[in-house]
Amino acid sequence: METSRLFSKNIILLVVLIFLINTFANANKDIPLDQIVGVSTGDVFYYEMYGYFESDDPNLIIDVPPFEGNNTEWVRIEINEILKTTICHTYTLKYFNGSQEVIKGQTSLANDSLVDQDFRGILICSANLKKGEYLPNLPLKINNTLIWTYPEGNREVNYIHWTNPDDFGYCYFDKKTGMLLDLNRTHLYINSKTNQTVRKTDIVKMIQSSLWKMQSSNFLLNFLILILCSALITAYLIKKKITKKNRLHNEDVYLESLRSKYI
Repeated sequence: METSRLFSKNIILLVVLIFLINTFANANKDIPLDQIVGVSTGDVFYYEMYGYFESDDPNLIIDVPPFEGNNTEWVRIEINEILKTTICHTYTLKYFNGSQEVIKGQTSLANDSLVDQDFRGILICSANLKKGEYLPNLPLKINNTLIWTYPEGNREVNYIHWTNPDDFGYCYFDKKTGMLLDLNRTHLYINSKTNQTVRKTDIVKMIQSSLWKMQSSNFLLNFLILILCSALITAYLIKKKITKKNRLHNEDVYLESLRSKYI
């Protein structure tokens, strides 16, 4: 009798354990892909990337490495495949001399990931991060969520800034996709022997996307043309008004001279 009750109790515990394991497994299975990865296979993004070096010593000659020489016209990122929380992508670098270089790599959005740590490219963060949440594998958190206006409408943008003794800057990420929109980072290289400091600033900007239209240079050109036309019209109206005023003044002077002559 005692053995039978013990057996029944073990069966109940086993059923409860299986139920709990199944519940947690399904919870972890359904949530991450929708919450973490914001891009899809076939998405394409274009960037411009450049940097510059500065020093407080005007006589210091800075030896800039060849790969830091601002030789890249644009960088194209195409999303090839999504493997759970890992994004497989192809980088195409277009150089100013007309040549191109293709680099395949992976970006993992899982914390403490060891996937392709040797790959150093444009940072992609998790999608739909909220204020106060951290970027994957980085001690940086979202400071605020802003609204940027594009030709096709508004998009939510996550803003991040950081200030360290030898590294500071800011960046913006598209909240829905997790793709980098704008980065400005300054790193200080300090010579411990001479105390000379070299500041290296990196600039990365998204210039085109297959998912939404960026503010193009045509918009700025049309705006400048509108201002120029308004200025020309205003100048013409002012000149016309002055001409009319001078003509009336001359007529008054002429009439006054006639009066003084014949009266």
